[in-house]
Amino acid sequence: MTVLRPFVRRALGTALYAYAVLIVALFLGQRSLLFPYRPPESLRPEAGTQDLSVPFDGGVVPMRVHPVDGRPLVVWFHGQGEQLASMAPIEAAFLARNLGFAAVEYPGYGLATGVGATRVSLLTAVEASMSALAALGYARPTCVGYSLGTGIATQMSANGLCSRLVLIAPYTSLADMAQQRYWYVPARYLLRDNLDSLALAPSVHVPVLVIHGLQDGLIDPAMGEKLAVTFPNARLILRDGDHSTIRSSATWDDIAAFVRASPTGNADVNRHP
Repeated sequence: MTVLRPFVRRALGTALYAYAVLIVALFLGQRSLLFPYRPPESLRPEAGTQDLSVPFDGGVVPMRVHPVDGRPLVVWFHGQGEQLASMAPIEAAFLARNLGFAAVEYPGYGLATGVGATRVSLLTAVEASMSALAALGYARPTCVGYSLGTGIATQMSANGLCSRLVLIAPYTSLADMAQQRYWYVPARYLLRDNLDSLALAPSVHVPVLVIHGLQDGLIDPAMGEKLAVTFPNARLILRDGDHSTIRSSATWDDIAAFVRASPTGNADVNRHP
């Protein structure tokens, strides 16, 4: 027994040291996990588009605007591993439904220059992009967020910059997501860049549409359901699909109908195959 005690103490000490190193590594590297780098892609010239560069914090943030005369404009806030240049299929989907389309880039993504990605830089740059849209005559468009972009779109709505809000595969908060994914560390308390849609939801009084895939293995559909019952004026659509395939023709149709009709009601749940 006396021989085992030093061995147990050394093993316990080694395990605690390894655990502490893991926590420090996650803390220091969290922004590269949350805002992963992808090589920047150039925007392809498209007829009818305005490609703008919004000055921001020592650099510029790109923005694309493709209006459709006399039709509502939707502004797209992309996901974690995407960038503005990869939004062409989504732009085409909205244009095919006779809706104008705009998309904004985030600091640290794509062709954006200057400061890198943090919660503060993303929200400040996106708000500057929304102001640039308003200066072009597109004040308070419909804000559509996907995945990471849902927290940004919710914040813009809470700031009074959106007439309607659409959330596709949303999370309640990044802190909830971090704790769920890294359950073995106190991730919630290590996170430096939280976006908390659940806390903002009661202050968002515009019509809201939440769409979530029932097979989403990245963001639990329960988060979308929880958000939908927290917004004062929300409709929830649950349909077959995972985190990627939820971006389907049926979803684009739902959004187009919502933009034009603005359904009301608190957490009116629709389940679709």
